[in-house]
Amino acid sequence: MHRKKLLITVILIVVVGSLIAGCLVAYFTDTETSNNNRLAQANFDLKLDGHNDPDVPVYIDVSNVVPGSNNIDNPVIVHAENAGAIDGVLSVMVKDVVNDPGVTPPSEPDPDNGELSGSALLTIEREGVAVVSGTIDALNGSSISAGNLAAGQIADVKIVYEVPAEVGNEIIGDSVTFSIEFRLDQN
Repeated sequence: MHRKKLLITVILIVVVGSLIAGCLVAYFTDTETSNNNRLAQANFDLKLDGHNDPDVPVYIDVSNVVPGSNNIDNPVIVHAENAGAIDGVLSVMVKDVVNDPGVTPPSEPDPDNGELSGSALLTIEREGVAVVSGTIDALNGSSISAGNLAAGQIADVKIVYEVPAEVGNEIIGDSVTFSIEFRLDQN
């Protein structure tokens, strides 16, 4: 029993001593605060002729095309501008191709699936260098790099369409609609 009392006394002395020592020891502290820290996203913006979606104009809207029709002498020039603060890579994609066979005349093969997109050619150039050329069908869904576009840089992208003179009656009455998507990806 005596040992038990001694053990309890020792434990009490240690606990009370620890409490007294904790109250007697003082630690200095000093705090400084950095206020108003922030992160801001850099501006990343592609503009076509000064426009953003949904205000980008229709660039090709031609009726009554025939074999030999083209806009070689009056091509579409799109001013693609990296209006942001980050360099990027410009790409172009023809997409959403929809053929309309129109009214099928007797001179056109049956069935008429609307063959204009398989005959009409598009050539896309940047600063006089061909980026891609092919039929609308062949280009459909393929994203083609048009090169780097630095922050603040404007590139002239030329679009030429042509219906080759050797195309036959299969395009009579046909029309095709499509989208041309310009995209800027961060470098």
